[in-house]
Amino acid sequence: MGKINELLITGSEKYISGLMAEKLPEKVVFHNFSHTQRIGEYAEIIGQHAGLTDEEMDLLKISVLFKDSGFVNSYENHLEESVAIATKFLSENNVDQPAISRISELIRATRFPQQPKDKVAEVLCDADMMYITADDAIELFDLLYFERALVKPGSEKRATFEKNLTDLFSQHTYFTEYGQKILQPKKEDTIKRICERIKHRKLIDGKKETPVKKKFEYTRGVDTMFRITARNQINLNSIADNKSNILISVNAIIISIIITMLAGNIGNMSQDIVPILVLLVICLATIIIAILSTRPNIINSEFTKEDLENMKVDLTFFGNFIKIDYDEYLNSLKEMMQDDEHLYSMLIKNQYSLGKILSKKFRLVRIAYNVFMFGIIFTVLVFLMNYLIVH
Repeated sequence: MGKINELLITGSEKYISGLMAEKLPEKVVFHNFSHTQRIGEYAEIIGQHAGLTDEEMDLLKISVLFKDSGFVNSYENHLEESVAIATKFLSENNVDQPAISRISELIRATRFPQQPKDKVAEVLCDADMMYITADDAIELFDLLYFERALVKPGSEKRATFEKNLTDLFSQHTYFTEYGQKILQPKKEDTIKRICERIKHRKLIDGKKETPVKKKFEYTRGVDTMFRITARNQINLNSIADNKSNILISVNAIIISIIITMLAGNIGNMSQDIVPILVLLVICLATIIIAILSTRPNIINSEFTKEDLENMKVDLTFFGNFIKIDYDEYLNSLKEMMQDDEHLYSMLIKNQYSLGKILSKKFRLVRIAYNVFMFGIIFTVLVFLMNYLIVH
C-alpha cells in the first residue's frame, strides 16, 4: 500500500479547501469545508479511543477530507463524486491503487444505512454522525434543513423533514465503543430536545382559534448560514486578490527586465523592438486590469432622512452609516435590531451587494488572465514572424 504521509494530507487539505471555496454551490451551506474540518476533529478523537495505528489514522484523515468533496458536482450522488475526486487527486500524487481503493471503500462506508467493514470505517462512520451530539446540534439540524430547502425547494415540509431525520437518528447506532458509551446518550438527548421542540410547535399551532397570521421566527441556523456565507465570500475575495497579485508580480518583473534591457542595449535590439514593445504593452494591460480587480470599490449611495426613518438604508454598510451623526446612527440601529424581519432583510441586501462586487472582481481577474495568456501567444507569434522577416 502506498505511503500516506503528512505532506500528502496537508496537500489534500489545501486542495479540498480551495476546491470547495471555488466550486461548492452557494446553496450547500451545511456540507462545506467547515463541516469537513469538524468531522476531522471528531475522527481524531474517536480514532485515538479506538487505538488506531499511525497508518490507519493517516488513511482516516485522507478519507475525511475527500468524503464530502463530491458536493461540488452533485448533491444526490456526492459519495461517488467524492470517490472520483479522491481517485484523480491521489493518482496524480503517486498513491498506489490499493491505497486508493481502500480510501474509496472508507468513503462509501458512510452511505446510509452505514455498513463499515473494519475498525477504520467504523471510526469514520461514527465521526460522520457525531455532530448530532454537539452542543450546537439543534442549530446544525436547522442548517441542514435550510440546505435541503435551498437545494430542493418545496420538496419537503419542515415537519416532515424533522420527523424523517429524528426517525433516522433513532434507528442509527454507533459502531465504536466510544460511540456506544459516550456519544449514544448525547445523541438521545438531542433527539429528545428536537422532539420537544416539534411537540411545542404543534401545541402552539393547536391553540390558535383564529386565522391570525403566525409571525415568522428565524432560527439560529439562519444566523449560521449568514456567518458561513460571509466567510465563504471572504475566502473567495482572498482567492481573487491572490490571483491578481500573482499576475501583477509576474508582469511587473517582466516589465522591469524589458526596461532594463532596453535602457542599456536599445541600439543592438532595434531588430526585435516590435515584438518587445508588443510584450511590454500586453504586460502593462494585464497589470492595469489586475489592479482594477483589487482596487477597493465603494458604492456611494444617496439617501434622505426620510429613507433613514422608513428603514430603507442598509446600516450594515460603512459607506452609509458614516454619512450620518452618531446619535442618529445609534437610534436607527436600535430600531433595526428590534425588527428581525428588517434586520435580516438588510443582511441579505448586504450579502447580495458583496456578491455583486465579488462577481465583478472575478470577471476582471478572468479578463486579466485571458489577456496575459493570449498576449503571450501573440507575442511569440510576432517574435517568430519578426525572426523570419529579418533572417
